Amino acid sequence: RPQRIDVSRMFARMSALVAPAWQARGGRALFIVEPDSLELMADPGQLEQALVNLLQNAAEASAGQAAPEVRVSARLARGGRMHIAVSDNGPGVQDELIADIFTPFFSTREKGSGIGLAMVRQLVHRNGGAVRYAKSVGGGARFMGLVHHTDAEREWAYDRTSHVGKLDKALDEAAARKWTV
Repeated sequence: RPQRIDVSRMFARMSALVAPAWQARGGRALFIVEPDSLELMADPGQLEQALVNLLQNAAEASAGQAAPEVRVSARLARGGRMHIAVSDNGPGVQDELIADIFTPFFSTREKGSGIGLAMVRQLVHRNGGAVRYAKSVGGGARFMGLVHHTDAEREWAYDRTSHVGKLDKALDEAAARKWTV
C-alpha cells in the first residue's frame, strides 16, 4: 500500500543494512539524497525490496574488485519525477546481454535464478515507475529507476519544504546529504 516515504530515512536504514557486508569486504556504500527533504509516495516494502535486490547484485558484481563500491542516489528531476540510481564498480553488463537482463529466469550466473532484475522491474512498475540499465561512466553497472506521476491527483515525488511552483528553485538550492559506509 502506497505511503509517504522520507527518502533520507529510508536510505539511512538501507545503509545500516548493507554497511557490515561492504565494510567486511574492504568496500563502501554511498547513499545520496538531493534534496535532503525528498519524499516519495510508494509502497515502502516494495521499494526497499527492489533496492535490496539491486544492492545484492552490486555486491556480487563487484566481488572481484580490490575496493568494491556501490552508490545509491535519489534526486528530484524537473516535472516532479524522482530518479533513483544504483551504481557499482564491477565489470558491468556485456553489450550483447543488456536486452535480456530484465527477462524472467535469464541469468549470467551459474547458480543464478534470473528472478532478481525481473522482480525489480515489476516492483518499480507497481509503484508507477520504470527501471532501465545504463552504462556507468567510470565502468560498472548502473540501474536507474524513474518514478513519475500516474494521475493529476497523486503526488509521487516532491520536496516537502517547497511549494509546487517552487520545486525548481528548491532543486537548485539543495545540498546533498551523504552516508558513507
